[in-house]
Amino acid sequence: PASVAKVIAKALVDHPRAVITDVASVKGSIFRELEQLGSSGWERIVGGHPMAGREVSGAMGAQGNLFLDRPWVIASSDRTSPEAIATVKNLVELLGAFPVFRTIEEHDCAVALISHTPQVVASVLAGELMDAESSYIELAGQGIRDTIRIAGSDSNLWTEILSENSKYISQQVTSVANHLLEFASALDDGNRESVKAK
Repeated sequence: PASVAKVIAKALVDHPRAVITDVASVKGSIFRELEQLGSSGWERIVGGHPMAGREVSGAMGAQGNLFLDRPWVIASSDRTSPEAIATVKNLVELLGAFPVFRTIEEHDCAVALISHTPQVVASVLAGELMDAESSYIELAGQGIRDTIRIAGSDSNLWTEILSENSKYISQQVTSVANHLLEFASALDDGNRESVKAK
């Protein structure tokens, strides 16, 4: 994510007739940096984010059906031309995904909840297991594996993503933390009804 704006700015110059899109998981910081870079050609920039991926990256993680029936967010500037948006929409559909149109802010707020915060929670939980008794770990079943699977994702990439969307992620993580504290308090108090309600 930290490199995307510069790559887009260069592509606008190198390919003066092309529609330029991206697949980064944050949008606001990229569009703000494009403004700071003084980029022209806004009518050709179409923000994109396929809501599909895996915890492994590179060619070894490739799957031919990765985008099949998956949402692909198109989040563009109000200066983007309808023709450029239509081009990316067509590309999305050719790849088997379905386009979902959101504002840049709506996109970043949504992915903070449904993608970025789960990554944080999974990573924190995986960290709790690092120093656990080996006899405890031997009992681990599919539930814990499912819960922490994404914690194995590229930490350098996730450091960038979390930094680039920190405002919305901070709000969501704070909300999760507050609910966990409420839950812990209900457990401490032995309040079965409160625990059940959580």
